Amino acid sequence: MKNSSNTPYTSLSNGKGESKDDDIYGNNNNAIRTQFSQLTEQVKSTVQEYQFDVGYVDMIKPDERILTDPRLSAGKHSCESTCVKWPILLCSLPLPCYALSKISCIKQNEIGVVTHMMGGAHILPSGCHISGCCTTVRKFEIKQDMIRNGNMWIVRILPGNYGLATTSGKPLILLPGRHAINDPLFDYIGSEGVNQPMIEHRTIRIITVPRGELGLVTVKGEGHFLQPGRHFINQPNLRWIGFKKLTSEYMNVGAKHRLVIPAGKIGLAWENGKPLILEHGQVYEISSPYFKYVKSVLLTAPVIVHGAIKIITVREGVFGVSYDDGVMSILMPQRHTLTKGTHTFAGFLPSGQTTLGIEAVTSMSADNVGIKFDSALTIQVVDPKAAVRELGTVQGQGQDQQTFLLDEFYANITAKAKLALSIIIGNNKLNQSFESTQKKPITVVVEGQNTGNAEDPEDATSTSFKQHVHDVFMLQFTSNMESCGIKVIDMSIEDVEITNQMLAKAMARGAVAATDLEKTRLEQVAAITAAEGKSKAMNILATAEANRIKTLDEAMSKVSSVTQQRELIRSAGEVIGQTKSTLILAENVGHVMPLLGRNGLQLDGALNGAGK
Repeated sequence: MKNSSNTPYTSLSNGKGESKDDDIYGNNNNAIRTQFSQLTEQVKSTVQEYQFDVGYVDMIKPDERILTDPRLSAGKHSCESTCVKWPILLCSLPLPCYALSKISCIKQNEIGVVTHMMGGAHILPSGCHISGCCTTVRKFEIKQDMIRNGNMWIVRILPGNYGLATTSGKPLILLPGRHAINDPLFDYIGSEGVNQPMIEHRTIRIITVPRGELGLVTVKGEGHFLQPGRHFINQPNLRWIGFKKLTSEYMNVGAKHRLVIPAGKIGLAWENGKPLILEHGQVYEISSPYFKYVKSVLLTAPVIVHGAIKIITVREGVFGVSYDDGVMSILMPQRHTLTKGTHTFAGFLPSGQTTLGIEAVTSMSADNVGIKFDSALTIQVVDPKAAVRELGTVQGQGQDQQTFLLDEFYANITAKAKLALSIIIGNNKLNQSFESTQKKPITVVVEGQNTGNAEDPEDATSTSFKQHVHDVFMLQFTSNMESCGIKVIDMSIEDVEITNQMLAKAMARGAVAATDLEKTRLEQVAAITAAEGKSKAMNILATAEANRIKTLDEAMSKVSSVTQQRELIRSAGEVIGQTKSTLILAENVGHVMPLLGRNGLQLDGALNGAGK
């Protein structure tokens, strides 16, 4: 906007170029007023495309030319004229104090502002001045940030700040620099740093949204998001909410919603009463008063239920149990999305082997011996539909219909196994060694096979009590569970405890005696076995030696006498070598005596020693 005048201020006139105060200040004393239209730069924010009217912000450029305007010189004041000022001073000589009060000395680092009683202002430069009547003079340091006297304002806005002012109630923003303003409707409020997140001045908001954040505002109750940057907004209906991180999963202002679903998750929301699934990897900006965001959940969650939508992830090793319009449906391993409101999910059923503990099986045997033991049962579900229908369906709490519960499923199997064990124990007797009195082994008779060669049951070796219970249980309970879709892998019985303490002690003593007896029997068996082995070894060696002599005798009888003597000498030599002895061959004893000693005494001693 431009003005035809070359200066940013105009005379305060009555519209005809004549001053209203001519009768006080004279025809040459027309007061001037700042014309803001010449100094205003209207700024409109262009950071983004706005969905509301941001208006224009009036930014006032610095200007101090009014300080050098000759019409503001004190010499133009009517009381400063020679024909008025000096006669008044001569008349005031009898009152020297008054005369001296009209003398103002303005230093070089000061500026003086003189105002008359009607509010008009004039500038006094450095020097001594005699002011006229009905005037007020104020002195200011020229480096002050704010100088005011009457309608005259001299405001300095420091760099990095915005000045806040008004004229006729209209908000203005003063740019950095020195502003000289002469306007009775002007009012200076203060300054704010340009780096403030938000500068609020009447209807003006200067909002600086940092990078990585969004600004939240409402205009007439409708929400809006402000992108990063500096926004100059002049909107009386705007209400500031605050900032939010761009990485925030969810933010909303009014009916505007912004969502960023993290990777690996899905968002759950509602729109007009319908459930919505929001995928990750994109930014959602939704404008709807009927939209409601709930939360985000991990995609790896096995069960995600949101209204009528159910996302079921069935992993390897389990079956999923669901009911579609009341009809059981087994979900195989994969990801299932159920969208029907009448298709409900009941739970998971393990498909692998599961071991169930059966605690404190207490029963009375057929011979009235009370026993107690713990056991374990290993099972595997082979027909999930039959297993759930027969064993896993129970009455739901607060429901008219039944539902599937895994804990109840296992509890039913455990209860059935416990009952079967109690019946088996009640049908059998116990002796002191915990052996079953039923000596016939358990066999399965197959129809059509010949059983005529079966052994006499009385000849079968009796089995232990726990082994007998195990065999009967596996035969009976397995067949019962097959109809329920359950395969019984195995069962085990832990240590059996006699509930009657006196009977338990007696049986313990009997067991110790039986153990000692068994130990003695085993030792005797070992000794007999060792003796039999030694006897057999001696017989074998004797037979071998006899055979050798017989063979040698037969061979020697068939050779000459010379050969026989040679073999005899060789054999004697082997014997002498093994026994470390000396052999003397002579025709008679008399020929040997000279070799053994000089007299017979020595020979006799030698012979006696040899005999010994």
